[in-house]
Amino acid sequence: MFILKFFKNYFDFNVMLLFLITVLFLYIDSKEYKQNGKQKEYKFCRFFMYLYTIIAIIGYILYLKLEI
Repeated sequence: MFILKFFKNYFDFNVMLLFLITVLFLYIDSKEYKQNGKQKEYKFCRFFMYLYTIIAIIGYILYLKLEI
């Protein structure tokens, strides 16, 4: 229940944009890591890029549902 209250009070469009901007930067970094042959860093960036995308989408959907 605490998590739902957190999303209702603090997760809005601005937070979703922050997550998506972070994903954009991680995408740019992952391309550079792949070009430089750094496989561990590339996999790390890709994992968090997908994780942040999922968190942003789920969080924003929860925020919209709780506002109604």
